[in-house]
Amino acid sequence: MGTALKKLKAVGRPFCLAWMRFARLLARVNTFLLMAFSFYVLVLPIGVIRRAFGRVRQPEGWIHREPLAPEHYRKQY
Repeated sequence: MGTALKKLKAVGRPFCLAWMRFARLLARVNTFLLMAFSFYVLVLPIGVIRRAFGRVRQPEGWIHREPLAPEHYRKQY
C-alpha cells in the first residue's frame, strides 16, 4: 500500500501545482476586481457629491501660523 500511495502522490503532484497556480492567479484578479468595484461604486461617488454640493472647508484641528524667521532656528537651546 505504501508504494501505491507514493505513485498516486507522484501522479497527482502536477495537477496540484497547476491548480495552485490557477488559484493564485484567480486570487489576484479577484482582489483587483473587488477593490476597483468598491472604489468606483462607493468612494468615487461620495467624493463627487461632496465636491459638488459641499463647500470647501479647512481641515479642523490645524492652527495657521506665519513661518518663523530664520534667526529663530539658529540658537534653539
